[in-house]
Amino acid sequence: MPRKLCNQIGCSNIIAYDARYCSTHTRNNARAEQANEYNKNRRDKTNFKFYNSSQWRRLRLIQLNDKPLCEICQSVGEVVDHIKEISDGGCATCLENLQTLCKICHNIKTARVAREKKQREGA
Repeated sequence: MPRKLCNQIGCSNIIAYDARYCSTHTRNNARAEQANEYNKNRRDKTNFKFYNSSQWRRLRLIQLNDKPLCEICQSVGEVVDHIKEISDGGCATCLENLQTLCKICHNIKTARVAREKKQREGA
């Protein structure tokens, strides 16, 4: 049976032709593939089309121009966030439902909302 080098960059281990990695790198790559699969499946793709639309880009620029600072910590705002999520019935295109947040405050708010939603569903 033919043999080849491990696909891991810099590795000189010889492996079976139909394998991708040697035993050393199989574990590392399996973990990385698991993490990628987790992120790919975890993301909510229902509003993907909306967030890539020209309408959203215009609304986002209007919001960032009107309110350039994070509404929580007053640092430079980078993210335009829906106060009430679209999936919870919030208006997707209403400026009243938008707020400017920095990345840190946005991540904290998003995690809190997800936790509260999970608690409601579990109760």
